[in-house]
Amino acid sequence: MITKEKALVSIILSTLLISGGAWGAWWLYRYVELQQKNDAQYILEWIVARSKGRESLPTVYIAEWLGLSHDKPTQLYRLSMRKVKERLLASPLLVEAQAKRLPPHTLYIQYTLRQPVAYWGDFTNTAWDTEGVPIPFRPFFTPKRLPTIYLGPVVGSVEWGVPYDSPFIAEALALLKEWQVRLKGHSTYLQRLDLSRLHVTSRGKQEIVLTFEEGESWTILRVHPDHPEEAWNDYLKVKGLAEAKYIDARIPGSVFLGE
Repeated sequence: MITKEKALVSIILSTLLISGGAWGAWWLYRYVELQQKNDAQYILEWIVARSKGRESLPTVYIAEWLGLSHDKPTQLYRLSMRKVKERLLASPLLVEAQAKRLPPHTLYIQYTLRQPVAYWGDFTNTAWDTEGVPIPFRPFFTPKRLPTIYLGPVVGSVEWGVPYDSPFIAEALALLKEWQVRLKGHSTYLQRLDLSRLHVTSRGKQEIVLTFEEGESWTILRVHPDHPEEAWNDYLKVKGLAEAKYIDARIPGSVFLGE
């Protein structure tokens, strides 16, 4: 029969053995990690970057963004994957990123690019992604036929990759989608969406101005925000008329044409 004293000794010895094993494993891990960090064979020589979408960024851009260069050799195990990921996500172009080492010489990166859905006409070389985040367009994306949206005077600063604090952007994207749904099945393309007078003080002067393209021709349609569907129906009735270059359909049932 095991006495209480022997049982207590057994428990203490077991505890020391387990804790000692854990300490030994941690010490071995730290030793191997230190050896890797000081091993000259693990010098970064290659960056393999893969985009999850159709378009990708030049590897040179990624290397420069991370501050990596052949002129300044980097030890692969001294490169923090957490900091690499944080730096990648600080790019205005990336919405998602992962990084891992592929010893002995490679850094592997997988990322997701923000997708431009419209140009922001109030600024040069600026587009919005699907979430309304402003992003630089050239030279990162191939030429695209995207609508241009104008909001008018902007209050505050605008920074690429940082959501602009305004409810008007979400509203603009919703209106863009709404009109693109109306145009589905038609040969008409929405080239420009001008919302600069959407929120003027006078309710009667509020308007949405759309520029449509159809082949080589174009049409400008003026719409009151309260009557978009009526204006669309009026537009369908007169589109194609020679004099229908400017269509004022702000008043339901009354259409004014101009060349």
